[in-house]
Amino acid sequence: MRSRTKQSSTPRPAPDALQFTSTIPARQEHVFAGLTRPDLLKLWMSLAWTGCSVTAAYFNLTVPAGEFRIESEEKSGKRHYVTGRILDVEPPRLISFTWDADWVRGEASLVTLRLAPAGGGTRLSIEHSGLGGGTQAREQHLAGWMQIGRLLAIGLPRVPAAVLQRMSAEDPHA
Repeated sequence: MRSRTKQSSTPRPAPDALQFTSTIPARQEHVFAGLTRPDLLKLWMSLAWTGCSVTAAYFNLTVPAGEFRIESEEKSGKRHYVTGRILDVEPPRLISFTWDADWVRGEASLVTLRLAPAGGGTRLSIEHSGLGGGTQAREQHLAGWMQIGRLLAIGLPRVPAAVLQRMSAEDPHA
C-alpha cells in the first residue's frame, strides 16, 4: 500500500466542520484496520449493532487512485451506500476521503479520521466538512459519527484477539 504524507494533500476542514472525538479501547493499528479492512469492518459492526448490517465493503487505500464503497441494509430492508475517493492515508494515524452518501443529495463532502494513542486505547478524531443540506444534514451526520464511535468501542474489543491481530497485520493490497 502506498501512502502520501504531504500535508498539502489533505485539505484543511472548513471552519464549520463537524468534529467528534471518541476513545476506543483498542490499539491504534487495530482501530485503523477496523475502519479500513472490509472483513474486519463487517465483523465488528455485526458484533455491536443489530439494527443494520454491512452487506458489502470495498477499500483501495492507494493514493491518489484509491476509493471505497460501503453498503448496508436496515432490518426493514432499506439499503444504503456511501462511496468516496481516498485523498490521503498514513497508516495507522490518518485517512482522509471524500464522502458521497446516497441519503444526502449534493456534492461529496470531506472526512478526515485521525488516530492517536490514548492511554491503553486510541483516540479517534473525526472531522467532516462540506456538508450541504443545512442544519438537519449536519445533525444527522454528527449523530451518525457518534454512533460509529460508540459501535466501534463496543464491537472492536469483541473481535477475538488472534483474528484482530491477523487482520491488522495483513496488507490487503500486497
